[in-house]
Amino acid sequence: MKLRRPELTIAPLIDCVFLLLLFFAVSTTLTKELGMPINKPKAKTSIPLTREVFVITVIKDEKVFLGKEEISFELLSLRLKERLSINPKTSVIIASDKGATCGRLIEVLDLCKEIGAESLSVATIPKPE
Repeated sequence: MKLRRPELTIAPLIDCVFLLLLFFAVSTTLTKELGMPINKPKAKTSIPLTREVFVITVIKDEKVFLGKEEISFELLSLRLKERLSINPKTSVIIASDKGATCGRLIEVLDLCKEIGAESLSVATIPKPE
């Protein structure tokens, strides 16, 4: 009777590694900053976003952006109406640069309220305690 040499198979180990890789890939959430890169003000009551949002950005030069595209108030109004007709619960976030004037921010807030945005917020970053 001939003795067999023991073998080490790595197929089950590879299966386990792929399962772990799949688990971490699915469970990891990556956040992506929407809109234009601006210097947001800090606030102690900041809350992270968790649902679909409509981001409007106001930069220091008083220009208004939707995503990375500069937009007029008329076109912004049309796009916001279109989005709210699809989903009336869409959150509208206004990201305003610290250097932008309060007047321009108020104009954008008024426009959103006139159109009927129910969930309206101003973007900030958390203030360290």
